[in-house]
Amino acid sequence: KKEGRGLPNLIVLDLNMPIMGGLEFLGALKSDPALRQIPVVVMTTSSERKDIERSYDLGAAGYMVKPLDHEEFVTKVKRLHDYWKSCEKPDFKIV
Repeated sequence: KKEGRGLPNLIVLDLNMPIMGGLEFLGALKSDPALRQIPVVVMTTSSERKDIERSYDLGAAGYMVKPLDHEEFVTKVKRLHDYWKSCEKPDFKIV
């Protein structure tokens, strides 16, 4: 197996998804030894404390509420990109 091949450096996750909810996805991802190192930032419309707390409990690296204004959304995504680009990251290994 090739190390790190095909694994994302970051997952930006919405809690509102069809078929499988974001919290369910986050729980499944973080319980998989081959994938749990991948950082996940939740970006969703919910500002509910229970969603924020559950996301962090399940292993989210961050939680951002999506702004309704398009320009604010783009600014927030750029800030996330710039921040994550400057972070040191481990070498992910496929187990």
